[in-house]
Amino acid sequence: AFINALPEFVEIPSNTKSLVDKAFNASIVEGQTNLKYWKDFRVEVLNKKPKFTPREFARLKFSLTRSTKDFDETYLGRPVLHEWLDAEAKEMLSHMTAIELTSTIGAYGSTVNDDFYENAAQLLVKELQAEENLDVISVAPYVVSNSFRHETKIIPLKIIPKQQEISVKFLEAISPLILNKLTEFSDDQLATICGGIAGSNAPVKLRSRIHTLTDSIEDEILTRRMNRMSINQLVDVVKGFTNVNLGTEKLFSNLRGKLLEKADGLDFDSALDLDAH
Repeated sequence: AFINALPEFVEIPSNTKSLVDKAFNASIVEGQTNLKYWKDFRVEVLNKKPKFTPREFARLKFSLTRSTKDFDETYLGRPVLHEWLDAEAKEMLSHMTAIELTSTIGAYGSTVNDDFYENAAQLLVKELQAEENLDVISVAPYVVSNSFRHETKIIPLKIIPKQQEISVKFLEAISPLILNKLTEFSDDQLATICGGIAGSNAPVKLRSRIHTLTDSIEDEILTRRMNRMSINQLVDVVKGFTNVNLGTEKLFSNLRGKLLEKADGLDFDSALDLDAH
């Protein structure tokens, strides 16, 4: 669902004629860390100051924020470039569609500030009300909940109360939309939603706000999907319910049985996720 909805984060460019594809290729494909390369790139962008579409902006911002904090301000643009990009994003934000907002939130990831993140999430709730694309609806909670996750190198997945609060508020707001279309989602889309629930890391005091959502998803999985879901999809379900400590013993018992039954199909990344839970 993620790849279908947000190809700008994974598509390898066929050429590097555009500044956006040039940045993506250098950062994501080649892992370019030469400081002169990025200085020249920064100068080129700031001299031209091109107008990007929201999806182009997201692909560029994503490319410039996928570095480690070790490089910080000397890497991939320095503050002056990001300040210009952030000003452009703020101007576009209120005019973006649901998928454009989702893409932008995902592009910023953990580099986003509180106000921008919260504002984008609120706008996304409104835009989703008229959204019909199930990939977009299922990916939105995953992106919102798995952005703004950490601030330090020492604790890369440090939980931030503000992130929890905004994520849970977002899940609560779009719960009626998800529940209305619950039987229409593919197994992969529903697993992606569970990944969004997992990313919220809802604390005890906020869990009641998503209880109706998790109860309904549990019933849908137990009655219609458990037997047919792949093991990698089931791992996302496990993450979703264990991270927020919701779900009945019946659900977890069935999940344990199915995970053992389908263990041969487990991929490496899902195995790591499962081990962590």
